Amino acid sequence: MKLPKADWQERPGMAELLAALSAADGETRYVGGCVPETLLGLAGRGVDLGPRLEPREAVKGLREAATRPVRTATAPGTVTAVLKGAPVEITTLRRAVSTDGRRAT
Repeated sequence: MKLPKADWQERPGMAELLAALSAADGETRYVGGCVPETLLGLAGRGVDLGPRLEPREAVKGLREAATRPVRTATAPGTVTAVLKGAPVEITTLRRAVSTDGRRAT
């Protein structure tokens, strides 16, 4: 399923960010609240991306795209890309081995 166009997809720096994370190759996905909000026609408040890249590879790509990365949560591999207007959280895709419904291992 392809996500409909939304204003947050046109933020300054978003195209460069997606290119840095190999999104055109299918290596990065939109995740989090922006997905259901966009499908419901609501304005996306926060944008979250899930790349297949390891966190250090994502940081390297962000720096090459002249986007300032901020390490947000080391354990799940989350970095925040600081774009004009709003931050974008980037958490490496992973597979949950077990879960209690809220937290995954």
